Amino acid sequence: MVLYLSGNFPQLANIKKELKMAELTEEIGSGYHRLMTFYYRKNCMTVLEVSKKLKRGVHGNKSN
Repeated sequence: MVLYLSGNFPQLANIKKELKMAELTEEIGSGYHRLMTFYYRKNCMTVLEVSKKLKRGVHGNKSN
C-alpha cells in the first residue's frame, strides 16, 4: 500500500500564497506539482486556478 499525505492547507486556502509558492518552485526549476484530493473541492479549485495562471504567464507580483 502506498500512502500519500498532503498538507499546508492554510496556503491552499489562499490563492495568492499558493501562486507565490508555485512561482518559486518554477524559478528553481522543480516545477509546480501538487497532490490533490477531491474531498476538499476548494483546495482543488485553488490548485487548478494556480496551474492555469502559470500556463498563461499570470503571476501574482506582476500585472497583465
